[in-house]
Amino acid sequence: ITRPTESLNISYNTAFIYENFHLNLNYNYNKISNIAALELHEDGATINGEFRTLGGYYENQGIGFDSTIFASETLFFTIAGEKYWNDLSKLESGYLMLARPEYKLSSKVTKRYVDSTLSLSVTYFGKSNLQAFYGDLYNFSGEKIGKFSSDYLIFDFNFTHEITPKHKVFVG
Repeated sequence: ITRPTESLNISYNTAFIYENFHLNLNYNYNKISNIAALELHEDGATINGEFRTLGGYYENQGIGFDSTIFASETLFFTIAGEKYWNDLSKLESGYLMLARPEYKLSSKVTKRYVDSTLSLSVTYFGKSNLQAFYGDLYNFSGEKIGKFSSDYLIFDFNFTHEITPKHKVFVG
């Protein structure tokens, strides 16, 4: 690795609050250069790897929102969404070891009790353009893998109980 990774991040967030309704809107820009990547070399039956610094840079922009409705002092609902744009055209191709979904949506309900909090949430992750991030991909049998990853859901349940002001029990 010849140079440290450099990241320029610009973010803007604005909030609107009206009685029991909160809305946050945000924009985020990232420009990352000098990305470290693992380059693999095949030497007969042995595969060796070494890290190297990629030329060029990667840009990512995203917009998002999150909105919370306070139904009561102890019950609230949140919905959120994010949309990303990735530009890899100025980055040396074939090495980048990440992919970011094009969009994400989530919802959450939270109920507070005297010493406890219960939350249920679901998050939907949209497809990732694997070909843009990795180039052509092949599985072990030599067949080309599709251009996009599958979308997926994550369900989360958690319960937190405060035993003392310094000690909590979490199950999730």
